[in-house]
Amino acid sequence: MEIQVLLAGDDKKELSGIKNLLSKIKKSRFRVNVVVHYDHALAATLSGDVDVCLIDYAEPLDGFN
Repeated sequence: MEIQVLLAGDDKKELSGIKNLLSKIKKSRFRVNVVVHYDHALAATLSGDVDVCLIDYAEPLDGFN
């Protein structure tokens, strides 16, 4: 089973690190989508294609503030 993960934040290096960590989990398969804008995160979430959404609130995305 593939799990659809949405990573939303403004630190591309941090998001890349999380995506890399998820790729190392052997028993689960993750399809990860990374976004840095609120509109893209909202559209992806509303599309129904997202199982899990991880959002970095420490540094707001464009449109969150």
